[in-house]
Amino acid sequence: MISKVRGFSKYQKDIVKSLNKELGTGTPFSFEKTNNNHLKILINGIAKPLYTSSTPSDRKSAINFMADVKTAIKNASLPRPSRPANNVPPPGQARKQFYFDKLYDAAVKALRNKIDEFAENESKIICSENDLEMLKPSRLALAEQLLSYAKNNDKRSAYLTNKDIKELTTKILKHINFMLPSAAFYSEQLQQIQENEMSEKQPITVLAKPLTKKSAEVVQATVQTTTQAAAPILATTPPTKPKNLTEQQTNNTDLQTGTLPQTHVLQPHTQQQQDDSIDNPAILLAGKNAESQIHWLQQLDMLQLQQLQENIQQAIIQKTEKNIEQVVALIEQNDLPIDVILQKLAERNIQPAKLED
Repeated sequence: MISKVRGFSKYQKDIVKSLNKELGTGTPFSFEKTNNNHLKILINGIAKPLYTSSTPSDRKSAINFMADVKTAIKNASLPRPSRPANNVPPPGQARKQFYFDKLYDAAVKALRNKIDEFAENESKIICSENDLEMLKPSRLALAEQLLSYAKNNDKRSAYLTNKDIKELTTKILKHINFMLPSAAFYSEQLQQIQENEMSEKQPITVLAKPLTKKSAEVVQATVQTTTQAAAPILATTPPTKPKNLTEQQTNNTDLQTGTLPQTHVLQPHTQQQQDDSIDNPAILLAGKNAESQIHWLQQLDMLQLQQLQENIQQAIIQKTEKNIEQVVALIEQNDLPIDVILQKLAERNIQPAKLED
């Protein structure tokens, strides 16, 4: 039985056994516990996840749940598993197909039995190498390993051509990709690791003072980026050290009230950003306290300030477009299903933004 069910209730284990029988090895599925100990089941081909509790509400709970599963399978037109009457290989040309299906079933069952171990090993590889490109070759190697295991445990297996082996590997890989974490999951993990490494470096703490509403609006738009209009002023100004530095970070106060937060911690995200900050006027301006920022911005005339504000808005638009392009590239590179992404967004109550006319 699948090792993952060791921490599940007896009722949930029985549900997983029933799913294995109902779906067979032809349809990939995965399952996990939710925060309230319910069993969440994802079946390839069925858009919505299925849920059941940790304990049955009555004697027919398992029967009723499996009836719902069968209805969902029928509505999705998923293939039903074939159950041969015996394990005797048929004669003639059907003999090769018999062993083909037998190897496939054995490989999928081995995957389900050790899915936790495979997931742990894969996570170690991706995180230690810090490279998402290792995901595809790692899973391909796992599919080949499972097929080799199935062949070694069936000495009567018929001869398989390279085409047969490639087809088997592709079918096994489909189960692996569905049951193991997605590329987006590992991308978040690697990003979190990178952020944790950066957080260990000494941050720059800048003290701020209360401002008027109008001044706060100007600072809010300016500290995010800069333009050539501010560059000559910053280039002639040596960096000043903020006074009364503090390491305690307080909650931000809404700028619309006319009060800036008492502390603000600026942390570079990459080593390249640290190197560029030496000559970057935007980072130099953001590194000053609020009083210094307003002082130097007041040296600009109204035309320069208006142009600066327009350039900031344009920078925000271009930055948004760049982020969208990166997400689209990630989806295309890893062949991620759009319907599953939309499903995940819906589960987190995230509504996709509508395009403006």
